[in-house]
Amino acid sequence: MKKIRYLILVVLVGFLTGCMDASFDINLNNDGSGHVMFQMALDEEFFDDEDLIEFGDFHDLPDNYEVETINYEKDGSNYFGIKVRVSFDSLEEFNEIMHELSSDDKINVDDGGVVPTITATKDGDIVTIDLPADNDSNEEFDMFAPYINYNTSIKVEGEVISQNASNYDEETKTATWNFEDMAKSGINLVYNTKPGFNFNDILDTNSKEFKLTTLGLLWGGIIVLLMLVIKKVSLSK
Repeated sequence: MKKIRYLILVVLVGFLTGCMDASFDINLNNDGSGHVMFQMALDEEFFDDEDLIEFGDFHDLPDNYEVETINYEKDGSNYFGIKVRVSFDSLEEFNEIMHELSSDDKINVDDGGVVPTITATKDGDIVTIDLPADNDSNEEFDMFAPYINYNTSIKVEGEVISQNASNYDEETKTATWNFEDMAKSGINLVYNTKPGFNFNDILDTNSKEFKLTTLGLLWGGIIVLLMLVIKKVSLSK
């Protein structure tokens, strides 16, 4: 995340009074595939769109990265920025992508070259997504925190076991960290790629399990009814 944090800091130093809107979104499927998307935009009133494209060298990323400029309206302001999206087929590829987005040869790292990076590890069916707290950068980033609207979200297909997110949506299985919480507490999310049977899911009328169970009972009832009708017709003969 160092490259992205550096980009945010550089922008804020030059345009402290400006308004920034940024997000880092991760989608993970149970088979290890998924995609990552990062976008950052600033109020056009405070920033020259041509300058933004030069920050972070995002256009120098490998060909499998989709990089595009974006323009949208939010809360009455027009925003211009950049969006980076890349897909992966395994957790190993995911970790490589996180390393690529977290490193930058132009950034001097004072802690022996160790850069805080989101990583995914798997033990059996259990996957852990982790990012250590970046305590070294807290002081400089706390100065700009009030001006930053930057969230990191992780959406998983499996069953979430634990998480330390700022907000968690159980329905969509999406955990979201705001900028301050991520810097101070890091990211930790653990989920099961092959969750066991949960009887409570059957009782939830909005769940897929409830709908499938209802459909199964309905078809089962129809089959029993047809069998009774056939038996009755056979006996009447």
